[in-house]
Amino acid sequence: MPKKDKQNAQPETPEKEPQAAAAEEKELPPEDKKEEAKAETFTVTREQMAAILYRYAAFKGIDVSAAADLGNFADFESVSAYARTAIAWASAEGIINGSADGRLMPKAGATRAQVAAILHRYIENCIF
Repeated sequence: MPKKDKQNAQPETPEKEPQAAAAEEKELPPEDKKEEAKAETFTVTREQMAAILYRYAAFKGIDVSAAADLGNFADFESVSAYARTAIAWASAEGIINGSADGRLMPKAGATRAQVAAILHRYIENCIF
């Protein structure tokens, strides 16, 4: 039996599962790559978060009648018409707070930390 040449031996690679191998072989069409890139850069704004949570709460039968006076925030006029009631409710419920300088920043993209804090306060203040 011939000896194996250790210097020229190829490293052994584990066999891939059929789905993984098929996925590697399949190339996405250019239009799908563009859509994938768009999805990766999408940012949810603070007013969109408020609108989503407000509508979901109403759908689940949670009381959404609370409303804070948005006039207390320096940028209250920049809240989109569709989101005013939602932002007022979220502010009254302590879900979305203003910044230290008294702004709501409704059009600003919510950071991961802000999304986590908003969802946490929503669960604590509205669900339990």
